[in-house]
Amino acid sequence: MRIAEILHRKGRTVHKTRTVDTVVSAAQILTAQDIGCLLVYDRWGRYVGILSERDISHGLARFGEETMRLPVSELMTADVISCHPEDRVRDALRVMTTHRIRHLPVDDDGAVVGIVSIGDLVLALLDEKALEVDVLRDIVRAH
Repeated sequence: MRIAEILHRKGRTVHKTRTVDTVVSAAQILTAQDIGCLLVYDRWGRYVGILSERDISHGLARFGEETMRLPVSELMTADVISCHPEDRVRDALRVMTTHRIRHLPVDDDGAVVGIVSIGDLVLALLDEKALEVDVLRDIVRAH
C-alpha cells in the first residue's frame, strides 16, 4: 500500500500555523481539530517546519509556563523529514521509527499535500492484513 491511498481515505487537509503565532494559539488549534501537529509557515508563506504535541511538551519541561507565550518558531522542528505519495507505507513506518517521529508531511514536488501519522500507517497495515486473512479464508473454504 502507498501513502497516496491513505491520503485518499483520510483526506488531504493540512492544518497550519505561523512562526510568529504563540504556542498557546497553536495548542488551541491542535485541540480544536483533534490533531497532533501543525505545519509552520513563515511570514512569506513558506513552509519552514512542524510543531507537534511533543515539541510543546518538551518546551514545557524546558521553559515552564513561559512556553505558552513563546512564538511557535521557538519550539518547532525545522529539520522536517517528509515522504512522497508514492512511498510504501512500510517504508514510511521505518522512517518514522528510525527518527522517532509521529507525523510525516507528504511532499509532492515541493508542495505539502497532506500529513500522515503513525496511527494512520498502522491502521492501513492492519486493514491490509485483515483483507489478506479474509482472502486466505475464502481460498481455504473453496477447497
